Amino acid sequence: MAVSIDTVYQKVLAILNKEQRGYVTPQEFNLFANRAQLDLFEQYFTILISLAECTVMILSILTCLIY
Repeated sequence: MAVSIDTVYQKVLAILNKEQRGYVTPQEFNLFANRAQLDLFEQYFTILISLAECTVMILSILTCLIY
């Protein structure tokens, strides 16, 4: 499900306006969006590494059980 960046930006502006927190320029929004994207990728890679480590441990245990 793709969402346009403008839709996200307009939603952020609406939330800020509703909470009376001010305005975010497009440049500030882009900085926040880039940071959030990097944080998500880092979380995904951490999860993938953990899954890979678990897979290795499970395969080691199964190998021991077989032999």
